[in-house]
Amino acid sequence: MACDRSAPPATETSEPAGADTVPRTPTNEPAATPALPAPGTKLTYEDRAAWRTLVQWPDDCEDAFVHTYGTEEAGLTLYEIDDRYALIEILCARGAYQGSQMYGYVNHTTSPMTTQLITFEHYLPADEATLEKTVTQELWGEATFLPQPKELTLLHFSRQTRDCGTWTRYAFDEGEARIAGVWARPTCPTQPEDPVDPGAGHPPAHWKKMEL
Repeated sequence: MACDRSAPPATETSEPAGADTVPRTPTNEPAATPALPAPGTKLTYEDRAAWRTLVQWPDDCEDAFVHTYGTEEAGLTLYEIDDRYALIEILCARGAYQGSQMYGYVNHTTSPMTTQLITFEHYLPADEATLEKTVTQELWGEATFLPQPKELTLLHFSRQTRDCGTWTRYAFDEGEARIAGVWARPTCPTQPEDPVDPGAGHPPAHWKKMEL
């Protein structure tokens, strides 16, 4: 499935911020099939190339990564889901005030490992009271993985002041992502307020839990 790089809501500037690092010329040599790294292992851009042969994320995600992050880091993080599965986070665009990322489900009990990119349902404010659903493989926002209870949270900002938008919690089951809850502040305040902490692990105070 092609990466969904359609423009975010009108309130969001989705053009990636520039990177100072000059991308190096990619090699034509095939990358080796990766192995699941030990916890705490620092991955490299060469590791990213190897993982891409397995997960096969789209060119536009990879191009966005190279042009906004460069080639001095991997832009990959693996999280353990259970004894059979791991979740791989793949950074795409850095973005002006929030980036984008994709996720793959990795079955590390097979040889070779098998993977699939995850498709997410995602909700964005449509007006003061309702949300609009989108279906995408590329999530824009600040993502945080919670080791317990093995869930992912996504804080999507509606504007650069980072004080309104949606906060979504995702749970995972056999390669599928399901929404465990959505909280929102659909209407941005007239005067900018303190930015919300994306790594808090819980929805922002006073944001409303939405009925889907």
